[in-house]
Amino acid sequence: MERLLTIKECSTILNLNYRTVLKLINNGFINSIRIGRTHRVNPKELEKFMNSANEDSIIYEMK
Repeated sequence: MERLLTIKECSTILNLNYRTVLKLINNGFINSIRIGRTHRVNPKELEKFMNSANEDSIIYEMK
């Protein structure tokens, strides 16, 4: 079983603000699981998100 990443760890990997990563999760761009009041992200899901950012057909718009 892989170790799940916290939002803070994801923000460090993506070089984004904590709240930006949380918005990406809440808008469905990054899949996560919720444990209590916190989110955890599978490293494979984070990799999938990073790979999808290279595709020209995907436009990320956050509200």
